[in-house]
Amino acid sequence: MNASEEKQKSDASAALLQANDVPIGAPLEWPIFDAGGVLLFERGATLSQAEDRAFLFQHFQPYRGGSDTQAAASSNEDTATQQEPLSIKDLDLTIGMSLGIRPQAGAGGAMQASKLIGLAQNNALFVMSPLRVGQQRPFHQGEQIEVVAVSDRAVCLFVCTIDTVCTAPFSYLILSEPGAIRRLRSRKSVRTRVKLAVKYAVAATGGSNEGLGIGYNISPLGMSLATSVELGQLGTRLRVGFRIKTDEFNLDIESIATVRNVQKSEPPDGLIVHGLEFDRLESAQQIALKCFILDQS
Repeated sequence: MNASEEKQKSDASAALLQANDVPIGAPLEWPIFDAGGVLLFERGATLSQAEDRAFLFQHFQPYRGGSDTQAAASSNEDTATQQEPLSIKDLDLTIGMSLGIRPQAGAGGAMQASKLIGLAQNNALFVMSPLRVGQQRPFHQGEQIEVVAVSDRAVCLFVCTIDTVCTAPFSYLILSEPGAIRRLRSRKSVRTRVKLAVKYAVAATGGSNEGLGIGYNISPLGMSLATSVELGQLGTRLRVGFRIKTDEFNLDIESIATVRNVQKSEPPDGLIVHGLEFDRLESAQQIALKCFILDQS
């Protein structure tokens, strides 16, 4: 084994966590990733009880994250596809599709949720004015922006100029024809199986989360949640929370969800799998979730 291989092995060993490394009731000083590079807990997250920590180490292989780990986790772009010249037809634009918008100046900021509401013959786009924390962000004519378009099969990034800012009969923007189009990721399979650490509470409202589970088979409409105990019968409403991190989005997904089916798995894990249907997610959460799902495909 050469020096480089020894260093890589040493770094990997140093990042692998032991149960005593993860505090109970105190904010994490670093993010935790699964062995596959999926973000389980962001820095500052808290495990509230020892049972959650035991569940984490029983069903995941937790690694302490650093800059290298986070870069590897978010490096899911298809570089060969990126190099191919793309046109507006490759965007597969449809009325009502989810968009993320941010100013090109100081690129790298948070994407604000929007929707495509119209297409002109000259390829100009009509989009809803984005909302930020429930308020409209002021955009200006002539401002250049970056736009992320999320379809069922791909996520694309392109640049537009704001041609017109309209306020009647509602607030919307008219954008120039998309340029500098890049495909960030594409979906390779219909099913999307993931493994996420999900905090849950049996009561749909109220205090802190009651436990930790595993999120599987996630979609923008719901997910499968595996837990060590049965959380309720059909129709039970839960509160669930988990972290989503992509190149464009980094936020907590929190939602009320309804139990639609319950299945008991076979030993050795003996977990109980709950089919959950999300209540309506906010637009920004929907876009982030779609980007994440395409990352995992």
